Amino acid sequence: MDKQKFLELIRQIESSGGKNVEHRTMASGLHKGQSAMGEYGIMPKTAQEFVNRRKMRGQFGPDEALMAQMKPGQLKQFLADQDRVEQNLAGDIADRVLRRSKGDEDKAAYMWNMGHNKAASSIDDQKLNQSNYVKKFRKLKNTLSQKTIPGNIDLTKRPKVQNEDGSYSTVRTMTITTDQGAVNIPTVVNGKVVSEKEAIDHYRKTGEHLGIYKSVDEAVKEAEKLHDEQAQFYGK
Repeated sequence: MDKQKFLELIRQIESSGGKNVEHRTMASGLHKGQSAMGEYGIMPKTAQEFVNRRKMRGQFGPDEALMAQMKPGQLKQFLADQDRVEQNLAGDIADRVLRRSKGDEDKAAYMWNMGHNKAASSIDDQKLNQSNYVKKFRKLKNTLSQKTIPGNIDLTKRPKVQNEDGSYSTVRTMTITTDQGAVNIPTVVNGKVVSEKEAIDHYRKTGEHLGIYKSVDEAVKEAEKLHDEQAQFYGK
């Protein structure tokens, strides 16, 4: 399983695909008094740890410098406002648990829930089978293997681009084929219409997409449907 598929499953478990980002406050343990953040259920201390890891790798940019100084409440709001930063952070954690689990996605899901620094050798079948989180992960994995994967972009937050005819677009798409299936990706990035190459590069960098489908025909039909829905929503 590749990282993007893994993260989509985690996102579904943690926030119902971004629909519910209010997480319970932890009553005990390392994270006592804190609650997870965002669509991927990342704990504040985990976020800070991976910010420090980026610093050690020489990847300490402006976003990381801000995050390093933030309290949990500020960090939660920052991630809510910065989808790209949240996805990059989730991607770093996914890379770690998938690498430490040697690609065993069930163990990686267990680590995501119980601690990303756990050794894979300490996670036996009994622990996996008794974990409610892993049970949800397996069930969702089996379900999604029979279906398309929904997009991970919040269209309500996308800036509008004015077209030559005076109409507006929040989403333009192109369809590419990958080992996951036919992927609809946006060709409007950060409020600007970009080239096909730039759109593909953006997808490979961020993993942002508007849906993954079993066939190109299905993807094209869904892209046309999405375009019509957006046109109706904005009245043009």
